[in-house]
Amino acid sequence: MAEERTEEQKLAAAPLRLVLGGQTIEVRPLPIARSRRWREHVAGMLSRIEQLFRDGNDAAAIVRWLLQESPEGVFEAVAYYLDLAGAPVTREWLEEHATDAECYEALLEMYRVSYPFATQGLGALTTVAGRA
Repeated sequence: MAEERTEEQKLAAAPLRLVLGGQTIEVRPLPIARSRRWREHVAGMLSRIEQLFRDGNDAAAIVRWLLQESPEGVFEAVAYYLDLAGAPVTREWLEEHATDAECYEALLEMYRVSYPFATQGLGALTTVAGRA
């Protein structure tokens, strides 16, 4: 699991330390324009889940889709981020060496730096809800 970034690291745009294929890979957070492209890519993937609900699929169909398709979606999101960041690994290397669990952990870290307001807002809501 990735270490929580300090406020100083966030402000200094310190590189993300991602463990993929058993190796620690450092990747700088994406600048705004590339981050926007990555967020649009992720939103497009998430819209598929929304469409499943809108189409009236039952829970079993949605769970089946999540189990079959979501690991590939996670891989695609991670590979695209690494490509946009100019990471020193290729998509092929990632596919051959990284695990699904490593990609998921990397995605969470990418999400934290690409959606800073959302992660702060969710943290605040969780804190408030815990006090209610």
